[in-house]
Amino acid sequence: MFKVFASAALLVAGLASAAPAQADQWDFISNLDSRGVYYTDIFEMINTGKKICATIRNNPTKSSLDALFLSLTRVEGFAPTEGAIIVTAAARHMCPDIWPAVQRWRDSGE
Repeated sequence: MFKVFASAALLVAGLASAAPAQADQWDFISNLDSRGVYYTDIFEMINTGKKICATIRNNPTKSSLDALFLSLTRVEGFAPTEGAIIVTAAARHMCPDIWPAVQRWRDSGE
Protein backbone atom coordinates (compact mmCIF):
# COMPACT_ATOMS: atom_id res chain seq x y z
CA MET A 1 0.00 0.00 0.00
CA PHE A 2 2.92 2.33 0.71
CA LYS A 3 4.04 2.07 -2.91
CA VAL A 4 0.57 3.05 -4.16
CA PHE A 5 0.47 6.12 -1.91
CA ALA A 6 4.07 7.02 -2.71
CA SER A 7 3.44 6.71 -6.44
CA ALA A 8 0.29 8.78 -6.18
CA ALA A 9 2.11 11.39 -4.11
CA LEU A 10 4.88 11.64 -6.68
CA LEU A 11 2.31 12.02 -9.44
CA VAL A 12 0.52 14.75 -7.52
CA ALA A 13 3.88 16.49 -7.07
CA GLY A 14 4.49 16.43 -10.78
CA LEU A 15 1.05 17.58 -11.80
CA ALA A 16 1.04 20.95 -10.12
CA SER A 17 2.98 23.31 -7.95
CA ALA A 18 0.40 26.03 -7.31
CA ALA A 19 -3.36 26.34 -7.36
CA PRO A 20 -5.14 28.66 -9.80
CA ALA A 21 -6.78 31.85 -8.59
CA GLN A 22 -10.39 30.78 -9.19
CA ALA A 23 -12.41 27.59 -9.07
CA ASP A 24 -14.06 26.12 -12.15
CA GLN A 25 -15.72 22.73 -12.61
CA TRP A 26 -15.23 22.81 -16.38
CA ASP A 27 -11.47 23.30 -15.99
CA PHE A 28 -11.57 20.30 -13.65
CA ILE A 29 -13.27 18.19 -16.33
CA SER A 30 -10.95 19.52 -19.04
CA ASN A 31 -7.93 18.56 -16.92
CA LEU A 32 -9.28 15.03 -16.45
CA ASP A 33 -9.98 14.73 -20.16
CA SER A 34 -6.54 15.97 -21.16
CA ARG A 35 -4.91 13.46 -18.82
CA GLY A 36 -6.96 10.52 -20.10
CA VAL A 37 -9.13 9.88 -17.05
CA TYR A 38 -12.17 7.89 -18.18
CA TYR A 39 -15.54 8.46 -16.53
CA THR A 40 -19.06 7.57 -17.62
CA ASP A 41 -21.03 10.65 -16.58
CA ILE A 42 -19.70 14.20 -16.62
CA PHE A 43 -22.11 15.41 -13.93
CA GLU A 44 -21.27 12.48 -11.68
CA MET A 45 -17.58 13.33 -12.10
CA ILE A 46 -18.26 16.97 -11.19
CA ASN A 47 -20.08 15.70 -8.08
CA THR A 48 -17.03 13.57 -7.27
CA GLY A 49 -14.89 16.70 -7.46
CA LYS A 50 -17.30 18.52 -5.16
CA LYS A 51 -17.20 15.61 -2.70
CA ILE A 52 -13.40 15.74 -2.72
CA CYS A 53 -13.53 19.45 -1.91
CA ALA A 54 -16.05 18.97 0.90
CA THR A 55 -14.22 15.98 2.38
CA ILE A 56 -10.88 17.76 2.52
CA ARG A 57 -12.40 21.01 3.79
CA ASN A 58 -14.13 19.13 6.61
CA ASN A 59 -11.12 17.00 7.56
CA PRO A 60 -7.81 18.04 5.95
CA THR A 61 -5.78 15.26 7.59
CA LYS A 62 -3.54 12.65 6.03
CA SER A 63 -5.85 9.84 7.12
CA SER A 64 -8.83 11.59 5.51
CA LEU A 65 -6.97 12.02 2.22
CA ASP A 66 -5.75 8.41 2.38
CA ALA A 67 -9.37 7.26 2.82
CA LEU A 68 -10.52 9.51 -0.01
CA PHE A 69 -7.83 8.14 -2.31
CA LEU A 70 -8.72 4.55 -1.39
CA SER A 71 -12.39 5.28 -2.09
CA LEU A 72 -11.53 6.58 -5.55
CA THR A 73 -9.37 3.59 -6.36
CA ARG A 74 -11.12 0.70 -4.61
CA VAL A 75 -14.76 1.75 -4.50
CA GLU A 76 -15.11 3.86 -7.63
CA GLY A 77 -12.64 1.76 -9.63
CA PHE A 78 -10.13 4.38 -10.76
CA ALA A 79 -6.50 3.37 -11.20
CA PRO A 80 -4.13 4.84 -8.59
CA THR A 81 -2.74 7.26 -11.16
CA GLU A 82 -6.26 8.39 -12.06
CA GLY A 83 -7.13 8.80 -8.38
CA ALA A 84 -4.14 11.10 -7.91
CA ILE A 85 -5.08 13.07 -11.02
CA ILE A 86 -8.68 13.48 -9.82
CA VAL A 87 -7.69 14.70 -6.34
CA THR A 88 -5.12 17.08 -7.81
CA ALA A 89 -7.49 18.40 -10.47
CA ALA A 90 -10.23 19.01 -7.90
CA ALA A 91 -7.80 20.89 -5.66
CA ARG A 92 -6.43 22.96 -8.51
CA HIS A 93 -9.63 23.76 -10.36
CA MET A 94 -12.66 23.38 -8.10
CA CYS A 95 -11.43 24.28 -4.64
CA PRO A 96 -7.96 25.83 -4.63
CA ASP A 97 -8.33 26.53 -0.91
CA ILE A 98 -7.66 22.82 -0.20
CA TRP A 99 -4.40 22.79 -2.16
CA PRO A 100 -2.21 23.17 0.96
CA ALA A 101 -3.81 20.04 2.47
CA VAL A 102 -3.19 18.11 -0.76
CA GLN A 103 0.43 19.28 -0.76
CA ARG A 104 0.89 18.16 2.86
CA TRP A 105 -0.58 14.76 1.93
CA ARG A 106 1.68 14.51 -1.10
CA ASP A 107 4.75 15.49 0.91
CA SER A 108 3.99 13.05 3.76
CA GLY A 109 5.19 10.17 1.56
CA GLU A 110 3.82 7.49 3.86
